[in-house]
Amino acid sequence: AVSFGIAVGSGLAGRFSEGKVEMGLVPLGAIGMSAFCLGLGFLPVGFKPTLVTLFLLGISAGFYIVPLNAFFQKYSPEEKRGKYLAALNIATSACVLVASVFLWVLSGLFKIGPAGIFLILGFMSIFATVYIVTTLPIALVRLVNWVVAHTIYRIRIVGDQHVPEQGGALLIANHV
Repeated sequence: AVSFGIAVGSGLAGRFSEGKVEMGLVPLGAIGMSAFCLGLGFLPVGFKPTLVTLFLLGISAGFYIVPLNAFFQKYSPEEKRGKYLAALNIATSACVLVASVFLWVLSGLFKIGPAGIFLILGFMSIFATVYIVTTLPIALVRLVNWVVAHTIYRIRIVGDQHVPEQGGALLIANHV
């Protein structure tokens, strides 16, 4: 369920980004991961609720990781991009190793069950989420504006290839 959720979340993140690096998805993904980890700790034991919550946790993880990887790929120096991505992969692998040891300590030494581990992870991720939201407040506001605008209006962009990535541009809307 988590793997399928990550695949769905990654696809949705790519679609919502509309060809840009949309950092507003990072706080959304962090909020979702915190909420669904806490949900797994507080949920009544049951296969279907757990499966759905794990799927939603995976979607949140996709929203979280895709913009960060896209940011690394787009804004790393072109001549050193391979080194940057290799360093990112090494850091990711090291974090997976540390997380495995952490889970082993919690479950093996302290005999904490899965619900307790998800509660601990949920509370730990709240601190990371607060840091992310305070670090990227503009990105979160842009995301909220995007959701509101796309919910209320049918936005269709024509000629976006002519809009420069940097500098000014004149945007002319065709009002209904």
